[in-house]
Amino acid sequence: MRNFLFFLFFLSFTFTQLLAQFDWAMVNGGPTLSSYVEAETELKPPFKVDRNIPIAGAAYLLLVDDLLIIGKNGTPNSVIAVNWSTGSELWSFEIPNTAGAIGCVPAVTDSLVLVGGQKGAGLYALNKNDGVEVWHKPIGALYVKNPVVSDGKVYIIQDSLYCFNLTDGTTLWTYPVFGQRTPAVDESNVYVTGAGGVVLDKLTGQKKYDLLSNDMNCVIDDQNVYINRGINITAINKKDGTPVWETPRLGGDLPFINGGALTISDKYICYVIWKNIDEKGEIYVHNKSDGTYVWNYTFSDEGVFTPRIANGIVYVLNWKPGDLWGFNLTDGSVVLHDSTLKYEDHPIIADHSLIINTDDEIVVFKSEITDVKKGSKPSLPALFELGNNYPNPFNPLTIISYTIHETGFVSLKTYDLTGQEITTLVNEEKSAGEYQLEFNGVGLSSGTYFYKLQFGDFTQTKKMILMR
Repeated sequence: MRNFLFFLFFLSFTFTQLLAQFDWAMVNGGPTLSSYVEAETELKPPFKVDRNIPIAGAAYLLLVDDLLIIGKNGTPNSVIAVNWSTGSELWSFEIPNTAGAIGCVPAVTDSLVLVGGQKGAGLYALNKNDGVEVWHKPIGALYVKNPVVSDGKVYIIQDSLYCFNLTDGTTLWTYPVFGQRTPAVDESNVYVTGAGGVVLDKLTGQKKYDLLSNDMNCVIDDQNVYINRGINITAINKKDGTPVWETPRLGGDLPFINGGALTISDKYICYVIWKNIDEKGEIYVHNKSDGTYVWNYTFSDEGVFTPRIANGIVYVLNWKPGDLWGFNLTDGSVVLHDSTLKYEDHPIIADHSLIINTDDEIVVFKSEITDVKKGSKPSLPALFELGNNYPNPFNPLTIISYTIHETGFVSLKTYDLTGQEITTLVNEEKSAGEYQLEFNGVGLSSGTYFYKLQFGDFTQTKKMILMR
């Protein structure tokens, strides 16, 4: 009986850890790491696919300046840097001794990329330009333990909360906390939630007050800390830790609420329920000023990732079906429901784009331009259409079709799952019209492949499956 109870405890602990990987921490990091993208004013449905990046196994995405950083699952975990403008891979780094889901969101500065992974040996600081290791801190595996950078320092939780010098990795101070959490950092303090939750002076590591919570992460604004405490959502004054308001967390006191599920905007606070008593995910929105309920939505199945808010819309992924949703933040009306692909993990919002990954590729959405003014550049659908190959799956022949609406230079190439080019099917100027051509998969193994059409400044990529 004793062994059985231990097994139940172990199973519960393990399952909680599995759910923890869905936390997108660092909501108080840079603009592309934030759950609320305050500066975004252009992105709004309906969307069009701006381009596809044929990289499989992506877990976490970051876009900083012109650099797309991709955390990739596998044995070992790896980090890939891609030039955002051209789509070309710049460098990659295999994180030593890692395996499985990477589970650690990189942090990016002007000169460094900070990475870790599941079952790894610690935190690695890489040169942003070439991916070469600059320094390493052997603090152990960093599964759902993410670095946060602020004022030339790195804050990360492992067996303690560590404060490192960003330049060389020197340890400046530590504080004894533990858990799969990520701290929030502002101009003065470090905020750590959980059973040992605490607020510390960011320079000295001295304790200011306790911040007990059952949530893995907190979110902060200029005045308050917002946490998941017991069966309530609570706003706490940042200066002294006194409660500002507290409201029941609707959906019940559920054990499987994913960490980091809180998101705030200027007026609202959102949180998600991984699954309610009917095993369905939910999203709730309250007023941030006093905690009063505004609206909620119940999904068809379990699993809801941390919401993203931009331009008055909250975006969220329903994990089990892989559907992408968008809701009007004010009234909860549905403005986007995309079930065309099985999306995974968290979308990010950057460069007026919504960027999200699937098993096989990374999809970049932009707002569809419906009113093209005279003399302006037309949107991608007005220039060309890339058809779905047929048959699909195929063995070994398939037909690829495309249409261009004006004369221009066309490039059509095929790639494998790693992004390696296989063939160039078209690479010349073409007159407006409809075209078909044959792709022969002789000599290729069964699997997923991609074909990419480039016309002017626009590209579009689609996938095809060779099945022998």
